[in-house]
Amino acid sequence: LNFNKVRILHTADLHIESALTAFKSAAEIRRAELLDIFGKIIDTAKSENVDVLIIAGDLFNSCRPSKPAVSYVKRKLESIPEVKVFITTGNHDYSLNIDFPENVFLFSNGIKKYEFESFDFYGAGFQSEYCDSNMLKNFSVENPGKINILAFHGDIVEKGQTSRYNPVTREELSETGADYVALGHVHQFTGINCVNNVSYAYCGIPEGRGFDELGKKGVIIGDVYKNRVDLKFLPVCKRECIETNIDITGCGDYDEICSKIYECAIGGQNIFKINLCGTVENQFFLNTNFIEERIKNDYFYVKVIDLTRPEIDIDMLKEEYSLRGLFVKKLSEQNGSEEALRFGLGAISGEKVYFNDN
Repeated sequence: LNFNKVRILHTADLHIESALTAFKSAAEIRRAELLDIFGKIIDTAKSENVDVLIIAGDLFNSCRPSKPAVSYVKRKLESIPEVKVFITTGNHDYSLNIDFPENVFLFSNGIKKYEFESFDFYGAGFQSEYCDSNMLKNFSVENPGKINILAFHGDIVEKGQTSRYNPVTREELSETGADYVALGHVHQFTGINCVNNVSYAYCGIPEGRGFDELGKKGVIIGDVYKNRVDLKFLPVCKRECIETNIDITGCGDYDEICSKIYECAIGGQNIFKINLCGTVENQFFLNTNFIEERIKNDYFYVKVIDLTRPEIDIDMLKEEYSLRGLFVKKLSEQNGSEEALRFGLGAISGEKVYFNDN
């Protein structure tokens, strides 16, 4: 160990054995890939010569992971005996009870301290599904002259805000005296932040599990010094979850639509949610199930959503003897906007119409 710094890898929220049922037939593969990502993180810790691996809660998606998953995790942890591994329980795996290897330190109730020659490590774990009060109440490090690292699972909130998941304010973080606070629970990388010489960050989830976890996912890696850090985000995900809007205005058939999709949604190993936008001819019937079937072999998983609008022939509608025709004629005489036309026709046809408050 270098006494001037501690080299760390910070991960959290792996949620191993998540159900992932939204992926249908691909769910089993995605579950296996979550375990695979854990293996990749361990291999990265080894290749990057880290001193400390931090897993800040929700390693597993439940308190009772399967024997094969536990066996794999233990075997991978045993492969890095030179690395000190600190695991805090989260709201999903709060009663985790595993006989981990000797190099692993588990925090599962209250704040606990482990003291080493070059640094002190503190952690706090969940004891139940919810934690309405702050685990760190009045906490500060015992030896401020050393390098101090703190890890926990929870929500960073503004003063006066509440949360069911261990609410901690930035002011309370600043009073801990830690040099780095490794956080779990938020599934997006937040950047490396600092308050009163206390650096802190959420690393986010290492592998996206759905379209609420978009983009590149990874871990935080680098060095912790006294009163400063040199840390960076390192992508490790096997696949990205990507949501993209594709304008298919002018496309007259499925071949043209699929070509437009291939043009815009690049990266067949990724997981795509494709929103088809723009206008289509009234007589063109858009079957998203058929499009998914056409392109499914070119992507690991793809979901297609129809957000298109029918093309409007204003001149033809003005001549129509109906409420719709009268509306279009009156709006045209008053130079009404295209948006007003679309909303009005939608309302007449019985569609739900949502207006922007602004």
